[in-house]
Amino acid sequence: MIRKRQDKQPERKQIGVKIDSALWTRMKITALEQGRTAGELLEDAMREYLKKKRKKED
Repeated sequence: MIRKRQDKQPERKQIGVKIDSALWTRMKITALEQGRTAGELLEDAMREYLKKKRKKED
């Protein structure tokens, strides 16, 4: 179960990962162009991946 804070925003978890520098730079540029954070785009990508994975397993 995912806990949500009073303001209805999901609880955040600080993570440390090492990824390809060029890929991260492209992600940050894309986020700036969209007026979002790179973290938000990463969350979207993770949700989409998990949703597709779940469909394959069904």
